[in-house]
Amino acid sequence: MGAGAAPMPEAGGGGKKGFLKRGGHGGKRMAVSDLPLTPLVDFMVVLVIFLIQSFSADPTLSVPSDVTLPQSVSEKGLKAAVAVAVSSQVLTVEGYPVANISDVSAMKDSLVIPGLKDILDKKRAQSESWSAAGIEGAEFKGEIIITSDKEIPFDILMKIMATCGEVGYGNISLAVQKKG
Repeated sequence: MGAGAAPMPEAGGGGKKGFLKRGGHGGKRMAVSDLPLTPLVDFMVVLVIFLIQSFSADPTLSVPSDVTLPQSVSEKGLKAAVAVAVSSQVLTVEGYPVANISDVSAMKDSLVIPGLKDILDKKRAQSESWSAAGIEGAEFKGEIIITSDKEIPFDILMKIMATCGEVGYGNISLAVQKKG
């Protein structure tokens, strides 16, 4: 560059970065976006794999570490159902705590556990709305699997089963550990 030459402006003119100047019609500026697509595609692949594994045809039952299942010689496999887990301290539905066992044990006037009833009502309504929307296999079957520590008193299990029945989950299975 010579002594009298002016510096060249950047693309888009006017020194504003991130804009391109369009010719004609008043010199309007248009935003330029540099979105890298590779991370977006990677994220979508991981999301699809996660969803496929989450909705696989082979249901698995996760047993909390503080629950020791009773043993049985039953040969029946698992069905996809709502999972209720009962440990010595907490009652959970699909991993979400709904009641403390001490509170359930202290309930002497009612067989229905309010927190459990509320979440099961929501799960039933969700299943019925999916079925009404035409989603295949989403019809409400009233199936539930109770995973309970073998030391849990029967009166607590009776309250859980009564609450499940009250909401319409009458097809109750108890998870056990295969003997042998």
